[in-house]
Amino acid sequence: MNILCFGDSNTYGISPVDGKRFAADERWPSLLGIKLGAGYQVIEAGQPNRTLVNDPPFSGDKLGIKYLEPYLAAYHLDVIVIQLGTNDLKRRFALSAADIAKALEALILDIKNYYLHRELPKIMILSPPAVYEVGAYQS
Repeated sequence: MNILCFGDSNTYGISPVDGKRFAADERWPSLLGIKLGAGYQVIEAGQPNRTLVNDPPFSGDKLGIKYLEPYLAAYHLDVIVIQLGTNDLKRRFALSAADIAKALEALILDIKNYYLHRELPKIMILSPPAVYEVGAYQS
C-alpha cells in the first residue's frame, strides 16, 4: 500500500528550535511507516513554506497545487494524506479560514479530476496541532 504524505514543513520535519530537519526516526511520516510496517510505503512529500493559496515571498514557487500532480503521476497511490494550510495563515497573506478551506477544497477537486477514470485514492486531511509562535517564528 502506498501512502503519500503531502504537506509543508510539519510534514517535511523542520525543527522549530534550530530550523534543521528532524532525523527520519523523528518525522511523523517516517514514524507512520515504521508503525505500519512491511507492506506499506510512506512517501514523504513535505516542503517547508508550502502553501495552498499564495506563493510565499522570498521562497520561490511553493504553491501546493503545482507540486502535487508529479507525485500523482509517479506513484500508484492508495492514500493521500494532506497537511497544508498552516503557512496560509501567515499575517502577510491576510486569508480567512474560509479562504484556506476553499483552496483545500480546490486541491481535493483537482485530485478527483486527476483520477476521473481511475480508482481514487482515499484522501485524508490532517490538521497540525496548535501553533505556538515563539522565537524567530513569532513574527
